[in-house]
Amino acid sequence: MARNVNMQRQHFEFIAATLRDLRNDPPFSTDRIAVLNEVTREFANRLRATNANFDTNRFERACGLIFSELTLTCEAVETRNDD
Repeated sequence: MARNVNMQRQHFEFIAATLRDLRNDPPFSTDRIAVLNEVTREFANRLRATNANFDTNRFERACGLIFSELTLTCEAVETRNDD
């Protein structure tokens, strides 16, 4: 991973808008939301290394990742594990 990259707010906003748009496009499903949640968290983890002022929680909210979706994702995983 390139750690010498200096990403700025405009870059974070573009990535967040793209992930948010993907979240709002049909088809909607629990599996799709779970994957988008994972992708959003992975981006947040990697982007944190590019800028000392990066705010993970703010980025995740800008991407549309909200607590209710995290709960839904956890419930889906638990249901799958019960099968």
